[in-house]
Amino acid sequence: MIEPRSLTIQGFKSYSRKTKFAFSRKRGLFLITGKNLMKPRLGGNAVGKSSLWDALLYCLYDKTARGLRGPSVKSWQCNENTSVSFTFRAGRKQFLTVRRTYKPNTLTLRKHGAQPERISQEQLERIIGCNYEAFLLTVLMGQFNKYFFDLTASQKLELFSSALNLNKWVDAAKRATQMASFKTQALLKLEGRQATHLAVVDELTRSIVELKADIAEFRRTKQVHVDEIQEALDKDQAEFDLLRIQEGKLSDKVNWVESKAEDYEKDLNRIEGERQKVKDAINQHREAVKACKRDMSQIDDKINDLQALKGDCPTCGQGLTKQAVAPTVKRWDVDWQFVETEKVHALRGLRRAKEALAALDDEANEADVTLGLREDHLAKLRKRATGLRERRNALKAKIDWNTAQLGKVTQTDADKLRARLRKAINRRRIKKARALRVVRTCRKLTWKRSLLEYWGKGFRQLRLWLIDRLLLKLQISVNSALVDLGLDDWTVSFDVQRETQAGTMSRGFHVFVKSPENETAVPWESWSGGETQRLRIAGAIGMAELIREQTQSNFDLDVFDEPTAFLSEEGIADLIDYFARRVKRTSRSTYLVDHRAFAHVGFDDRFIVTRDESGSSVARAVIGDLAND
Repeated sequence: MIEPRSLTIQGFKSYSRKTKFAFSRKRGLFLITGKNLMKPRLGGNAVGKSSLWDALLYCLYDKTARGLRGPSVKSWQCNENTSVSFTFRAGRKQFLTVRRTYKPNTLTLRKHGAQPERISQEQLERIIGCNYEAFLLTVLMGQFNKYFFDLTASQKLELFSSALNLNKWVDAAKRATQMASFKTQALLKLEGRQATHLAVVDELTRSIVELKADIAEFRRTKQVHVDEIQEALDKDQAEFDLLRIQEGKLSDKVNWVESKAEDYEKDLNRIEGERQKVKDAINQHREAVKACKRDMSQIDDKINDLQALKGDCPTCGQGLTKQAVAPTVKRWDVDWQFVETEKVHALRGLRRAKEALAALDDEANEADVTLGLREDHLAKLRKRATGLRERRNALKAKIDWNTAQLGKVTQTDADKLRARLRKAINRRRIKKARALRVVRTCRKLTWKRSLLEYWGKGFRQLRLWLIDRLLLKLQISVNSALVDLGLDDWTVSFDVQRETQAGTMSRGFHVFVKSPENETAVPWESWSGGETQRLRIAGAIGMAELIREQTQSNFDLDVFDEPTAFLSEEGIADLIDYFARRVKRTSRSTYLVDHRAFAHVGFDDRFIVTRDESGSSVARAVIGDLAND
């Protein structure tokens, strides 16, 4: 709820000096009249009554009721800067002051107890909840403004649609139709993409069929070669396995011969060791025989030398006789016999050693011959093993080559074909998925297009339905006002289209009036004078109430500027009584602006606008002022 509190004006039209108009805190019907002290013959005219409300319009919308702006509203009587401030209560507790100035051009909003802040016109209109056109239709019924019924049929329809925001349904229908057209274009593009994807899918399907046929043909044509290679592989593998078995057996035999040769070598080494020992014994025996022979020769020499000696013994000094040397000779003979025995033993041992050496030589010769035979046999076995190994390696190489050839025949070409087949299948799967997504998108777009096409017509039909509903409400409101304004048994009807003489339909907002004097409803332009004024007021009030209801406008103010024109005294009384009842019904303050000071008791308070050489000012009227007027 916007509750006006005060309007402060300076340098605006006839309000040259700073003037403050305090709105009444009590809701009621108020009269604003005037007094021209500069030109008394003008009475209540040219004092600034309408300018008071032009100042409010200028503050809120930067233009007056007749569209004046900037320098056209600056006061001619002073050099003060133009400024208008409007204080109001928004909601229950928030008090706001809007101030607009000219040179410099500013628009500020000040919250109670805070510093002013610059705002935009859009922000201001959101705060007050009303734009310029709606304000002129619902709050201020200016004397220079055309009432709703004064407009042409097309103007009334345009104003009716714009004020009640009915054009949004036309715009919505246009947007829906345009979006449906966009959806159609997008659908055509998607259908083209779908056709492309499906064509690729068909081409890939043909390629897949051809590749499968190639693979089948490859299997048929290459199977013989594969069988030949496989047969050669099987034969070579069998021979390879046989050679591996033979090589294993030969390896075992070689190992056995090698072990036997090692045994013979060990025997030869043993025999050689024993021969060396026998040779050492022979040498020992020969040395012993030589020693015995040497000892026996020495003993013989001593005996011969002793027997050949004469005279006394050089040792004991006795004479050398046979009896004297016999014991010594005998002892030496015993020694000689002992040495002889040793010699015999040595010769016997030498003979046995030579016999043993001959036996060992025979054994060694036999072992050496056997070892040679074994080595020859081992060489032959090894040569045979080498041949088997070489044959097996050759077969292994042949098997590997045949296996590689088989792999090339069975794998390389087949893999290439299968790879191409897999690639084609994957590409077809991807294209099918894309085509399916496009199909789904086309279905969604088709559904959305159908919905948009439906609402392209539906929004227009909804607008017509709303128009019919609003026309009925407007008709009820206007006809109720006509009764209050003294036009009993008068009815007003509306139509947004009518048939022309050519038989076509003319779109526009048409007003028809049926009175007790005419049997059928006729265009409201058929009436004149006071009846027309009452019809104009009833239409304006009905339209204002409809706009307030539909737009939820909450401006707590109604202003009617010179609504009594063309009315008789009885008509004026009916009008004032109607406004008084309306105030009680709507709980909105109503200001009736007129150059005459009515003595009607229906006013809750009166204000007078006075103009002198210093400019216009507004104040509560006193009985003396109204009486002098």
